[in-house]
Amino acid sequence: GHSYALPAALTGFRLRTPQHRQGLGPPNRGDRTLAPIPSMSAIAPTEHLAPDAALRLAEFARACKAAARAVSLYPVTHPAIRLSIGRLSDTAAKATAAGPLTLGILPDGLLLEGLRSARPDAAIGELAALLHQHLVGGLTVRAGATAEVWLPFFVMLARPADELREAGGIARVWK
Repeated sequence: GHSYALPAALTGFRLRTPQHRQGLGPPNRGDRTLAPIPSMSAIAPTEHLAPDAALRLAEFARACKAAARAVSLYPVTHPAIRLSIGRLSDTAAKATAAGPLTLGILPDGLLLEGLRSARPDAAIGELAALLHQHLVGGLTVRAGATAEVWLPFFVMLARPADELREAGGIARVWK
């Protein structure tokens, strides 16, 4: 079976097994009602990033989106890729100057150290969607990530998500 880590906001809720949902066994503890489902506001962080951290996240997301776009459009030897990956390396170096950049990936946004940006940003949402589609749940960027590291990562992200899953997922392909 699979085990899943639940966010702290969900720990008070009971989950049913697939057999119970299909009517193949009794509900948990004889209870015949479904457990309440929390609202998204109960799951979403209530605090937001400081403005400087939000700007750092947005700049990083924009650089990643530009690199992802270039890699998906051009052959790997194209100058546009070298330029966008170089900008990403510079942006990542600035973003990690004070320490690693630890991102949580949601379907529609990114969390930096567990917090969202107060203002929506299209680049953050688009990068989150791309990473989530490829089943990336978290990403830690450390100082020193060079073009030689970024290029293979974005080449993988340019592949269809189904193809990567069939190959064993990003973790296996990355090795």
